[in-house]
Amino acid sequence: MKLKGKIKRIEAGRGSGTIEASDGRSFFFHHSHLEGLDFEKLRPGDEVEFEFDEFRGPTTPKAPVATVVRPAGGEKKDG
Repeated sequence: MKLKGKIKRIEAGRGSGTIEASDGRSFFFHHSHLEGLDFEKLRPGDEVEFEFDEFRGPTTPKAPVATVVRPAGGEKKDG
């Protein structure tokens, strides 16, 4: 399932961030999940499309995770 949203927060030191979906839910993403985007150029407010799954770590509850993050509308932002 694909959703649309905006970059909410970037944690440069961790190589990760948060996306706020158009329905208000928040999704974690890691820089390795990006396609057609340069992590270093991402800014809060950038629009993206993404796929998601639920992840459960050994000590964490189930949480939604963006697994493929692309520019909204197919526009590349990687250079």
